[in-house]
Amino acid sequence: MIAFVADYRGKGEVFLLDTTTGEVRPLFAEVTESKNPFWIDAELGVAKRSETGWEMAIVEVAEEKIGPFEEVENFLHKPRLTSPAMVDLNEVRFEISLKEGFVPVKAYLQGGGRTIPVMCNGNDAIVTGSAAAGLYDLRIVARSASGYHSWVEPKSVYLGDSSRTVRIVQLTDIHLGLVKKPENREGFIKLLEGAKSEEPTMIVITGDVSDAAQYYPDDYAFLRSALIEHAECPVFVIPGNHDSQRAGKVVGKEVWTELFGELYFGFEWGGWRYIFLDTGDSDYGLVSGMVSEEQMDWLRREVGKDRKKTVLFAHHNPFDTRWSFFEKESNRQELVEVLEGGNLMLALFGHRHSDAIDYHDEILAITTRKSLEGSALSYRLVILDREGIVKISQELPKASKSM
Repeated sequence: MIAFVADYRGKGEVFLLDTTTGEVRPLFAEVTESKNPFWIDAELGVAKRSETGWEMAIVEVAEEKIGPFEEVENFLHKPRLTSPAMVDLNEVRFEISLKEGFVPVKAYLQGGGRTIPVMCNGNDAIVTGSAAAGLYDLRIVARSASGYHSWVEPKSVYLGDSSRTVRIVQLTDIHLGLVKKPENREGFIKLLEGAKSEEPTMIVITGDVSDAAQYYPDDYAFLRSALIEHAECPVFVIPGNHDSQRAGKVVGKEVWTELFGELYFGFEWGGWRYIFLDTGDSDYGLVSGMVSEEQMDWLRREVGKDRKKTVLFAHHNPFDTRWSFFEKESNRQELVEVLEGGNLMLALFGHRHSDAIDYHDEILAITTRKSLEGSALSYRLVILDREGIVKISQELPKASKSM
């Protein structure tokens, strides 16, 4: 065991490194400014700051005994396979959120033959091992009232250089419906392979993964297995109106949340703010769009943080008034007003199964055609850098890239 001083949690304090496992943990559970560690047999002496100044403290170093493990269903809210954490190699920290009653104890990133220790400090996760760029599985150990639990979420943490140009491949309106269209299995795999040929930083699927509620079990299980097997970059997926249906005991939102996690979310990367909306925000899978007041309030907070350049992904396009894409005009107008209040530069949508590239004031609003239509496969490539939009793939007059 090696004692050292670092500022992982915002203040200089003493941490312990297990030289066998590579794990790092703080000497004190609460953030405590401390320095000058020295060993006295199995105890550790440190200088510790108190209300009256620095004082000497002797701490017995005891490893928490973890286990045995109790089997439970997934207790992880985020990050998830379809909403992974984007972690800059210079920052090496990300957020972990667990279901109520579970407390993170330790975590690891696994992939490429590597196991990288992650220190958990509440919801704050800090990569303490030697970090290398790549897409990793997250293995997390948590404690609850009933004992210890372990969960592995595949391909849910990406470590990379946020200063590099970002290549985004947008897929949309997959409408798998595998029970009646089994050929879509092969089609979707080919679609992923085509997307990978663009060497994307990330792939974004903007809704309508499934066709209807009765197909959710087969469609979502296939999507998950296909991404685990074939995805080589982070993949972000948001629901569309076909993913929000209710049929008998099947409630689209509940199924989605359990399998994929958050319905809407955001993060910052490479000088841009990324916002992913759920515009199928109803319990009944209405064809037209809807955004709840809860989500609208969250969006206000996101766009109001600063004037960072913003890119939006959603299923329904609120800027397109040639058709009625929202259930209530007042809801559409409110959404537009909120988005206009930020520094939104680019927005990408699906839903209408055809291509359109338009401007709403200074916002470039793009709708992309259906990505999987029999043997016809298509996607859109968008390239961003810290200065702005570098490229948007299109075939004349306004088409996304066909394969």
